[in-house]
Amino acid sequence: MESICFRCQIIARILTLGTYEVPDVTNAACVAVWGNNPDASAPPVAKRIREAVNKGAKLIVIDPRVTELAERADLHLAVRPGTDTALALGLMQVIISEGLYDREFVKRWTVGFEELAASARDYPPERVAEITGVPAESVVAAARMFAQAESASIVQGTNALDQHTTGLQNSRCVAILQAITGNIDRTGGFVSTSKVKLNPIRMPELMQGEPLGADKYPLFNEVWGRNFGEGQSMLLAETILEEDPYPIKAMIVAASNPIITWPGGRKLEKAMDALDFLAVMDLFMTPTAEKADLFLPAATFLERVELCDYYGTLQAVPYLALRRRLFQVGEAKSDLDFWIELGKRMGYGEHFPWADSVEALDYALEPSAITIADMEAEPEGGRPFGAVRLGLYEKKGGFAAPSGKVELFSQTLADLGHDGVPRHRESPERDAVGSDPEYPLVLTTGARALHYLHSQFRDIDRLARRNPEARAEIHPETATTFGISDGGMMEIASRQGTIVMKARLTDQIVPGVVSVPHGWGDASANDLTDDYQGDPITGYPILKSKACRVRAA
Repeated sequence: MESICFRCQIIARILTLGTYEVPDVTNAACVAVWGNNPDASAPPVAKRIREAVNKGAKLIVIDPRVTELAERADLHLAVRPGTDTALALGLMQVIISEGLYDREFVKRWTVGFEELAASARDYPPERVAEITGVPAESVVAAARMFAQAESASIVQGTNALDQHTTGLQNSRCVAILQAITGNIDRTGGFVSTSKVKLNPIRMPELMQGEPLGADKYPLFNEVWGRNFGEGQSMLLAETILEEDPYPIKAMIVAASNPIITWPGGRKLEKAMDALDFLAVMDLFMTPTAEKADLFLPAATFLERVELCDYYGTLQAVPYLALRRRLFQVGEAKSDLDFWIELGKRMGYGEHFPWADSVEALDYALEPSAITIADMEAEPEGGRPFGAVRLGLYEKKGGFAAPSGKVELFSQTLADLGHDGVPRHRESPERDAVGSDPEYPLVLTTGARALHYLHSQFRDIDRLARRNPEARAEIHPETATTFGISDGGMMEIASRQGTIVMKARLTDQIVPGVVSVPHGWGDASANDLTDDYQGDPITGYPILKSKACRVRAA
C-alpha cells in the first residue's frame, strides 16, 4: 500500500529510540532479514547483505517464504504470518534469561527493562513454537546468534511487519532487540546519518482543522511534537461516503492507482463515484485514471528535476543525488511544477513564489548552501554529504525520548491505553490457526516481483513476458487438501471478497498460508482486503495475516 510506507517504522523507532535509525548492513557481523525480500524489492540492499555474508557475517532470515536469501541463510525461521511479536518476545526471553543482553547499556541507557523482561517470560521457546510454527531450538539458536555477534542489524521489510494488528509493536520489537543487545549508534548496528538541511515547505499554520484520524490515531499524526502532516488514508473512503467529520467533494490523485493498490479499493472506487470532481495525474490511463473527470499528463523521470536525499534515511548511505531533466514531451509537467502552478491559479501565489521546480528546490536547499547548479556540475550527478553518526547518544548525553533513554516500556503508549511493552495478539480474524472452519487458511498479500512496482510496468513487453500472469503461492500439502492443482485456477475468498488466480504449488511457503501478489487489475489482491484499521495504535490495515479459504475454480 503506497500511502503509508515506512510511517509505522518511523513512529515505532521514535517511540523507542527517540529518532529513526537504520541498519548498518555493510559492517554487521550478523544480519537478520525480517519480513523482507530485497532481491525482489531492493536489489542494492540484497547486494550489500551478500557482501556482508561474503565477509563472514552470519545471516538469519525470518519469513514464511523461502526467499533467495533464506536459501543462503545460516538460519531460516519460517514464521506463520501474524505471529512476529510472539517470535520477537521469544528471542528476547532467551537473550534475557541467558544473560546475553548488554547489561551496561541496558542499565545506563534504557527504561522499562523489568517490564519487558516480565512480558518476555510469558514466551519461552516451546510456547513460541506453538504460536509461530518455528521450532523451539531455532528460536534459541537465532537468539544466541544475534546477541552474541560482535555487531548485529535487523533489515526490516517495508510493510511486512506493520500490516498486522500488532504492527506498531512489531516494529518496536525490532528497535528493542537492537537496543538490549547494545547495537545502537555503533558500527554494524542501528545508526543515523547526517541529513540535508532544508527550508520547510509545509505550512501547518494555514491548515484548517486536523488531518483525518488525528483524534483516533494521534501517534500517526504526531509523536512528541514531531508532526507528520498527513491524515490516515484508511479513513478516506468512509469520510467521502459519510461526509463525517466533513464533506469531501473533490480530489486530486497523483502518482497513485488506489483502486488497484489500496486496501478495499472497490470501496474507494465507490467513494470516487460520489465526488463532484476527480482529477488524476499519471503517465498512463490506469483504472483509477479512467474514473477521472480530468486526466493530467505527468512527466516521466526523464522530464523532471528532482533531488533524491533518502539514501541516508533508508540505507545509512549519506548521499545527495540529482535527477536531471533530459527533455520535454508535449504538455507533461513534473509534480512539483504542477502544484506550484495550481497554487498560483487558485490565488495563493504568495505561498508559491517560485517560477518553477528548480527555483523551489534551490529555496529548499538554502540552509545547506547547495544549489541545483552545483548538483548539475557534479559529473556523477550526486555527492556524499556528512557521515554516519556513531555514539551520538553519548555525545548528547542521552536519547531524544522524554526519559532521555531508550524506552523499552513506553509510557506514551500506556497513557493512550495501549501495551507499554510488546505483547502478542492474534489477528481479530483468527484467534488461532484453524479456529474458523469457514476460513481456515492464512492469507498474506503484497509479495513483490522484481519486474513490477505496485501496479506499474505490466505494459512493458519485456517485463510482461518474464512474469505474464498473477500466481498465488500455496504449499502442496495445503493444495492437496483443497483439491488445487499446480497451474490450475484457484478461487480465493476472504470475508471481504473473492478473486480467481492461477495456483503455484511450492514447498517454499509455510503450509496453511496463501500468498497473493498485488497490483494485478484482473485479479486484485485488494478485492480480498478492506480498509479496517486493524492496528489500534496507527490505524494500519491487516494485509499480511487475514483469514481465507480456497477451492478449485
